[in-house]
Amino acid sequence: MKKYYTVPICILSIVSITFLCTSYVPSLTLMDRSGLEEGAYVLSTLGELSLNLSGSASLNTEETISGDGNLYTTLNLKLENDGEIDRHFVDIYIADPEITQPFAKRTYEISENIDGFINDFQGVFGIADIDRFGELPFFTKGGQISVFHADHHRMAGNLKLTLMNTIGQTIELEGDFIAAFGR
Repeated sequence: MKKYYTVPICILSIVSITFLCTSYVPSLTLMDRSGLEEGAYVLSTLGELSLNLSGSASLNTEETISGDGNLYTTLNLKLENDGEIDRHFVDIYIADPEITQPFAKRTYEISENIDGFINDFQGVFGIADIDRFGELPFFTKGGQISVFHADHHRMAGNLKLTLMNTIGQTIELEGDFIAAFGR
């Protein structure tokens, strides 16, 4: 009895190769999708006042020893404009014993209840000061920061944040950033 396996194997190979060649679509980096340069961001506000915000984006890290003696890294993402008109800045802090460098491609959720921002802060927290909204700063109440690319030189991602000031005004910020370390 003769077995004919070569024809099915040949057909299976051709189908597999055709599928692999036609189904691969290279993923676009954030730089390709947004047109942003390294060290820049573009945000928009939603709500009572719609604004387009842009400027420079930088990253800094600091190693901290917690009260229980554990070493962890705090990442500071700084988004600020350089102009006199529509002055604003957004600072985001990510403090987590799990953070390593280069940073992981992942989504960081805003912490709702932060126990002591100054001492042993762990979680994600942000503050925004946008002149058009008055003198009171806004603090994060919800949202997330998604990191699509991270290495020893830069981090690219997007954010969608809900912020509130001390008198209850709420704004939403969303947009893309490509932040460079030490700028």
